[in-house]
Amino acid sequence: MSSVVSPYTLKADIPHSTLPGHDFITAGTEAGLLRIYNFPGVVYGTDGSNDKGVMGAGFYRLDENRGGCCKMGRGEEGNSSNRAELGAACLALEDAKRKQDRNPAILFSDSACFLSSS
Repeated sequence: MSSVVSPYTLKADIPHSTLPGHDFITAGTEAGLLRIYNFPGVVYGTDGSNDKGVMGAGFYRLDENRGGCCKMGRGEEGNSSNRAELGAACLALEDAKRKQDRNPAILFSDSACFLSSS
């Protein structure tokens, strides 16, 4: 059985092990079962937030181990979690478009609105 080492976005998220040569296996996770770590194209994870009237959107690009985020909207315009989630997807798609590499892309989202309208 081969193991895949999971990428982590924050230094605090890196698990610690005292066993030399110990790999952390992700084969049983959703991404592992989908073989995302071996996908030949671009993989994005997106999320939006709506907290106390402030909306934010962000993405993470697996192959380049980087991401991006932004604050969205103005208070007088109103706010919604759907708007933030769709904004996060838009950020990821704009990032992919800038690359112009024409690789296939997978975009992960936890937004029911985005998943049902795509």
